[in-house]
Amino acid sequence: MMMKKMIATALVATTLLTGALAPSAGAAQVKIVRSDMPIEVLYDARKIVFDVKPKMVRGSVLVPIRFVSDKLGGQLTVNGKNITIVKGNRTLKLTMNSKAASFNGTAVTLAQPAMVENGRTLVPLRAVSEGLGTAVEWDGVNKFVWIGSKEVPLLVDIVKPVDIKPYEHYYKNKENLMKSVHGKRTKVHVVSDSDFPFKVRDVDYFRMDMAYDQEGEEYLRFSTTLTGSVGMVTYLLEKGAEARDRVEGSYLRESFDNWIRVRYTKFVNERYDRSHPSPKGFNLNKVDYIGLREDLDGAILIKNKWRK
Repeated sequence: MMMKKMIATALVATTLLTGALAPSAGAAQVKIVRSDMPIEVLYDARKIVFDVKPKMVRGSVLVPIRFVSDKLGGQLTVNGKNITIVKGNRTLKLTMNSKAASFNGTAVTLAQPAMVENGRTLVPLRAVSEGLGTAVEWDGVNKFVWIGSKEVPLLVDIVKPVDIKPYEHYYKNKENLMKSVHGKRTKVHVVSDSDFPFKVRDVDYFRMDMAYDQEGEEYLRFSTTLTGSVGMVTYLLEKGAEARDRVEGSYLRESFDNWIRVRYTKFVNERYDRSHPSPKGFNLNKVDYIGLREDLDGAILIKNKWRK
């Protein structure tokens, strides 16, 4: 009898443990089917701001030609449809709407020609950068074009902390979110989308975007080097509403060979949001900041780029 009781107890414990660790049947069926991720060009791990965004055309990234002279150091001459770029002893010649080009007088065929869009001339970045002797690397996971150094800077070096007092009203009834292991934080790092990528201690945060499952539900997509099985924890701050905790759906996590971990956090938590309603209804357009639960001396608040 005692042996049967021990076996039964073990079975119950196993069942409880399995149920706690395994995703629900509904969660197991969820799939991310789309992510809104514009192409970004980084020079020495800093985003380049373009008046016309880079675009992908049949596998080639095209960028505004002014970037060539501003960042790659090429001297640019445009004569009608003919484009000449000189850097040191290298000369690259392109022709608008033509795949024909030449590097130092040697004819080559481009994958995509230079083109005009919204009044700006776009040129194939790889052809231009290689023609000028500048290494370029395409990062398909992040949709980044890396040029120069890939050393991601520390957040504390690019975003200086400010007094947290003007932000304390966001933490009403959730003051614990303002605490670190050393006690209450007195500072906050307010991060803009243009500040990505950044490093917190030894973890790189490459970008934050929107993603959607097959039912159209919204998720925050975080691309990081954050390892470990513990889910990434964030929180949402809206003026006049209680802060809302969010934990990533670990069953959606994606891991890649280059140590990148893509983590998805569902924007709406039905159970929590029903019990903590927003006075004006709750949606992404009204969130002011997305907080990172990082143990840094100052809190980390990312400005909501989708705020309306």
